[in-house]
Amino acid sequence: MAEQKPAHESGKPRKRKFVIWSLMVITAVILLLFFGIPAFLSSAAGKNLLVSRINQSVDGQVQMDRLSVGWFRGIRIQNASFEDDAGNTSVQVRRVETQPQIGALLGGRVKLGRTVVESPRIHLKVSPEEVTERERRPREPRERREIPLDQIDLEVIDGQATIELVGPQPQRVSFTNIASNVAISQAARASTMAVSMQVGNGEATITATAEGDGFEIGGV
Repeated sequence: MAEQKPAHESGKPRKRKFVIWSLMVITAVILLLFFGIPAFLSSAAGKNLLVSRINQSVDGQVQMDRLSVGWFRGIRIQNASFEDDAGNTSVQVRRVETQPQIGALLGGRVKLGRTVVESPRIHLKVSPEEVTERERRPREPRERREIPLDQIDLEVIDGQATIELVGPQPQRVSFTNIASNVAISQAARASTMAVSMQVGNGEATITATAEGDGFEIGGV
């Protein structure tokens, strides 16, 4: 007659199998999320969903031809554009590449590694009424709100900007060949900025450089 094992001993293999299968399921879910989220956002369906959500929250239309997201290769956007509903603001960018640090974003700080913005095209229309209203509006002191930008290494290549004053006597000023390199860090190392551009049809060239122990980033 075979000797029967105690109930607590026969239950151990079941508990061990349960723990092993639970760990395998948790690992599979983590891997699915880790690789699945970037893959979905890089797909046409994920890009369209993201663009749709953005358009629901802004007064205008955002479009992009391609979006690529990866934990290690960062975010890449090709042929992005924005048109506001009033037709006064138009932005087009050929390529954007950036390397955000996920850990810093979860902690409430924006840390962008190497960031490249290629061929941005900005067109702004301003009416004389808007200019007059802004000049007459009393200036009230506003509390400055800090933008949580902790680090960025930004390069702008071949940018263009046009500001158009519409009305009976329309005026236009254009900035071309905009190039800039901005390295901002709240750490101990120095922050630097270099900007160059041409005004009009090349009548004047503007250049500016700055260096410090960490630029103060603020906004209103």
